[in-house]
This record gives sequence, structure tokens and C-alpha cells, in this order.
Amino acid sequence: LRPQIATGIDHIVTMGGAITSGGNRTPSAEFNYLSDPHAAHVVFTADVPIVQLPLDATHQAITTPERLQTLLDHHENAALSFVKEILLRWNRADPERFCSDGGPLHDPLVIASLVWPELFQGYRAKVSIELISSLTLGQSVADRWHSAVDAMQTHIVDHVDVDTLFPLLWRRLAELEGSGL
Repeated sequence: LRPQIATGIDHIVTMGGAITSGGNRTPSAEFNYLSDPHAAHVVFTADVPIVQLPLDATHQAITTPERLQTLLDHHENAALSFVKEILLRWNRADPERFCSDGGPLHDPLVIASLVWPELFQGYRAKVSIELISSLTLGQSVADRWHSAVDAMQTHIVDHVDVDTLFPLLWRRLAELEGSGL
């Protein structure tokens, strides 16, 4: 309704879509973009640079039993106890899809990408959101080969250094002693 709002935005970080991994709600669409593909379309057609964390990235940050054990071995505090409780219940138990027991850290990856951008690698492409087809509604389609004449406005994250990420997350949580959580 007010496209001028984009004027003051440096960039947008969005957690959603699926580029090469397939969707998690339909074969082609991820939950967030399928829920409101028209809103996703507005974001991706705004004249604002975008960093996209699709399922391709979030499915790399799996809370495997080994990673959870590392968390459980840390000094106890309110923040760690809270996160442990959530993550112990977040076991998606979909080893066929994730190649391990555990669940992906979708939402925390957005904050982690802002705090530790050096852990996230990707490539630039134009991303479009499918709005018409009942088969692919909500699909995020990346022009990886730059065939479109439009600008490549999106940095698509396709690699997360999870071996560094998880110890950093656990350490930060351990530092929240006395945080009042």
C-alpha cells in the first residue's frame, strides 16, 4: 500500500522459500511463502536488497543428538534450560529428509546470520514468487543462471558453517547467566 516505506530500508532478511530442496508444505513451496505468496511477491519486487535464508540453508542447522548433547553438557542457567526444553521437544525425527534425528533451527538462523554473517555463504540471483499455479503456488524460483534481465536483488544463502555456528550459539546461551529468563 505504501511502497515509499522501502526508501529507508537498508536490506531485508527473510527466512522462507526453498530453492533446490523442495518445499515443506507442498512439493514446491515452503510454509511461509505458501501462507501468503502475494506478500512474499511484494517483498521480492520491492527495490530493496534481500538476504534469503531458504530451507536449503535452515535444513543444514539440524539439532542432532550430538549437538544437543553438547548443549546439555554446558553449565546450567535459565536460558540454557529453556532452550534445552524446547529443542528436546523439537526433534522432527525425520532422518530420511534431514539425514539425522533432530529438527532444523529455522528462526534462530535469521538472528545468527545478522550476528555472524561470516558463517553464511551464498550467491546472488533474482527470486520470483509463483502466484498463479495451483501446483507451484508460493514457490520461490531463483534465476541461478541470470537469464532474466531484472536485477539480481537477492543474496540466497546456500551454505551455513554449522560446525562453528552451534558452539557459538551454545556459548552465547551459557553467557546469559542471571539474565532473568
